[in-house]
Amino acid sequence: MKEKDFERIEEMMQHKLDQQTETFQGYLGVMSEDFQHKLDIVVEGHQLLDAKIERQDKELNDKIDRLDEGLNEKIDRLDKNLNEKIDGLDERLVRVEKKVDTVVDDLGEHRRDTEAHKSSYKAMDE
Repeated sequence: MKEKDFERIEEMMQHKLDQQTETFQGYLGVMSEDFQHKLDIVVEGHQLLDAKIERQDKELNDKIDRLDEGLNEKIDRLDKNLNEKIDGLDERLVRVEKKVDTVVDDLGEHRRDTEAHKSSYKAMDE
């Protein structure tokens, strides 16, 4: 083999190496683009999930606020009704106290003078 043959073989090997390097670099470029595309999809998915979570959070907070308002209204109505019933019971208690006072006074008069006292309360035999 001559020097030219070695040079020719070396050129062929270099050419083959250059082709393989270009192929490998092309393959790496395609893989890099594919990987970047997949990362972009993942990022987009995270953004969509984040937006959905925010919407759900807002909806949940709105529902909680509506429930709080409804609950507060019910509590206010119950408080009003309870106060009205307590006031009614207070009035009835005052009337009962007056009746008891009247009976006590009448009983006191009766004890002092059973002959002179003519009460509207009478014992009856059945």
